[in-house]
Amino acid sequence: MTAIPHDLDFTIHDRLVIVGMGAENRQQVIHALSERLLFGGFVKPSYAEAALARERLYPTGLPTAEPIALPHADGVHCVRPALAVALLRQPVTFHMMGDPSQTVSVRTVLALSVVDAQRQVQTLGRLIKYCQSAENILALHTAGGPVDVAARLRRDLMGIEGAYMSTENSPAAAGASVILTVSHGVGLHARPAAKFVQAAAKFQSDITLKKVGGTAAPVNAKSILKVLTLAVKQNEQIEVQANGVDADEAVKALRELVESNFGE
Repeated sequence: MTAIPHDLDFTIHDRLVIVGMGAENRQQVIHALSERLLFGGFVKPSYAEAALARERLYPTGLPTAEPIALPHADGVHCVRPALAVALLRQPVTFHMMGDPSQTVSVRTVLALSVVDAQRQVQTLGRLIKYCQSAENILALHTAGGPVDVAARLRRDLMGIEGAYMSTENSPAAAGASVILTVSHGVGLHARPAAKFVQAAAKFQSDITLKKVGGTAAPVNAKSILKVLTLAVKQNEQIEVQANGVDADEAVKALRELVESNFGE
């Protein structure tokens, strides 16, 4: 087994990589990756069913240029941080994060074992930045065997910061706005992010989101990818701004969602 660079806060072993996998559905893929993680001592036996249950409630398919999925389970089912990878011969269907009514056809599945909720935000920010490049994902599929894939991932991910800094140049909108503190334990991550995007999508107004004190430009609050790239952690502040016919109602609803700890 190859050595793991100290610069990554999660493990990528070649034994956690499946190349050219044939699968009929996402359940088979998640089970296969869970078995690799369990065999390596990275997760508990409960991980597979927990990841599948979580996927039904809060799906992780992302409509990146080359679609991916990021299934994972809560930290109670994990032992050590790691990343398991399945590169599929044919795509399988995942429901879309933030909008479960839609699906994406996925050939690249990255299953996470993350013990610390705050680390989970950083890890996902790093992975999402990497996966937004179709060139990066396609390179994995042509890299060769598991050793080559793991080596490429380690090399490329080491150069990416955990918090993705957006370069989107969204103009500041005049209208209703509010600054909120995100108190949820995982920050504005998968479940909270999905609920936030779903709530924002109900309004006609243009809604932007910005991390207070960060250098990233405001992002579209109705895009799950854009919201996730902000990598908002617990106790960090966000600025929500809306412009349109229902701007006041939108800001009020999003404020209530955040202040209710996303209903959890």
